[in-house]
Amino acid sequence: MDIKTILLFFFCSIWITNSQASLDSRDRLSPYSQGLADRFGEGSNHGAITLEKELRAVYDPNNEAAAVRGDRLGRFSLIKEPNLHSLRSSLNFSNSIQDLRGKDFLVGFDGRSQRRVILTGNLIIKYTPNLNLDSIQSNYPIQLVKDFPKIKTAFFKVLDSESLPEIERSVGQEPHVLNVRMEQLQFGKRAR
Repeated sequence: MDIKTILLFFFCSIWITNSQASLDSRDRLSPYSQGLADRFGEGSNHGAITLEKELRAVYDPNNEAAAVRGDRLGRFSLIKEPNLHSLRSSLNFSNSIQDLRGKDFLVGFDGRSQRRVILTGNLIIKYTPNLNLDSIQSNYPIQLVKDFPKIKTAFFKVLDSESLPEIERSVGQEPHVLNVRMEQLQFGKRAR
């Protein structure tokens, strides 16, 4: 091999390697080096969670809701609201109401993952030390569930669950609020 062939090979390999590299350096940063808007997709509404107002999720490990033909997410059955009342009045389901079975949860569609999610109706708010939690409570139809002041995170129950996404957006605009998100139930398989 002569020197021209070696140099040509060397420059071609460098060019191919560089052409495969990302043009945007933010793609190579760790999640800790990116801003909140980059990590959580808050810059656009494409990843927003929208409520599926006609559906509710109930914990149903034995699939007793199969009689009303609902979809499933893990051990939860997705049921239309009119069918929820008939399911609750059924003998088997009403006798075994305990813990999660006594509640129905909201169902949303996550635009980022293109999947349905189960929502508790709570907001998780990460805040700065200057935030007055009482003023947030008085400005929005929310109620404090639990505050963790050491990590500056609070859980709020939204009193008007139908307007959960709108309240999330509004609270996120408050000056001392760092991040707001809807609390989701995880329904997939767990590691043992």
